[in-house]
Amino acid sequence: MTRAVVKQYDFVTAFLNAPTDREIFMEQPQGHVKRGYEDWVCLLKRSIYGLRQSPRNWNSTLHLALVEFGFQRCIKDEALYWIRVESRLVLLPIYVDDILIIGCEEDVDFIAGKLMARFNMKELGTVNYLLGLQIEYKPERHVIFRQTKYVQDIMQKFHMDAAYPVSIPMTTDAVKLIPATEDEQKRDERLPYRSLVGCLQYLVSGSRPELATAIRILSKFLNKYSAVHWRAAKRVLRYLIGSQDMGLHYDLVEARKREKLHIEVYTDANFASEGGDMKSVSGFTVYCNGQLISAKSWKQDIIAESTCEAELIAANTGAHDAVWLEQLVDELQLPRVATELYCDSSSVRELMKHAGKHRRTKQLRIKDLKIREHVAENGMIVKPVASKENVADMLTKPLPVETFRRHRACVQAGVQP
Repeated sequence: MTRAVVKQYDFVTAFLNAPTDREIFMEQPQGHVKRGYEDWVCLLKRSIYGLRQSPRNWNSTLHLALVEFGFQRCIKDEALYWIRVESRLVLLPIYVDDILIIGCEEDVDFIAGKLMARFNMKELGTVNYLLGLQIEYKPERHVIFRQTKYVQDIMQKFHMDAAYPVSIPMTTDAVKLIPATEDEQKRDERLPYRSLVGCLQYLVSGSRPELATAIRILSKFLNKYSAVHWRAAKRVLRYLIGSQDMGLHYDLVEARKREKLHIEVYTDANFASEGGDMKSVSGFTVYCNGQLISAKSWKQDIIAESTCEAELIAANTGAHDAVWLEQLVDELQLPRVATELYCDSSSVRELMKHAGKHRRTKQLRIKDLKIREHVAENGMIVKPVASKENVADMLTKPLPVETFRRHRACVQAGVQP
């Protein structure tokens, strides 16, 4: 799939293609009541819009059609279908009534033709906008995901389009933010704080993973916020003003230099940094051939008793994401080399390979030691990384300007430390 095309298609009135899965009656629709039979009802034959089970019925109908055409649904991602056409891989991800077909142009057009013969489907050309993401796809060079228009819409919604830009989304002292008192909450409850944080969360899940730490911290105060938290949230908007065209850049030239897929995961933790409850924060990034696949920042669900335990929890969770990607790659029958996990804690690296001293580690949860199995049996390779070069550090706490910019380059453009 060296020079794959990526075409987008839309099913017209998709739900109406699906039969109902049970007998459903409804009142005669307004304007179509049969005179003399006003008390009669209609028996539905199709899954109309507004019916609770219509999305599921449509998904089942599309699934049966794709299986009939020879596609297989991925076990690790049920929204992704694949098929081999004379050893050439064709991918078909779906989202309700939107699909992409990815492969050589001849195969893509052939499969699209079969679907069009079965369903009323429109071709939208090479993908450029999907699920709120602006997509720039140049097969010879790169793929870029941006949300510039979405950012501009947020600016206008919250009247921040003329604000002064800043270099980082959150200052390093923002971890000292505390919940508002009842008086402060009552005084400032009309501030659209929740709405703004919700808008920013969509950016994190789309094309701006460098915002993950800021949004995680702001999300802690959704029920107890004040003007102080509102100013911190508006600072994220001021950061976006100066970086609204940024996004995720995937260098296809660099990725194709490797004959086999190479998965890498960076993990880190910030011990006992979550204020009063003393819980730690974890972060990880997963790359494939140097290109970012996933990133996450989250508060751990238990109180770790040491930095080592906090780092182990982070490493184990990051490894789970990498293993999921391994299994997906294997399912698609793509060649890969052993996954590499980078951790800046020497004690954790040793613990992942050996049992260690029982007295100091006997409190560790069984599930957090699952990573030993990945290392011992699945061939995952544990490697050291300097703390200042660990990109996952930006997902555990707010960073100063220069460090933030260096790590941002790693997540946005796949620039390895």
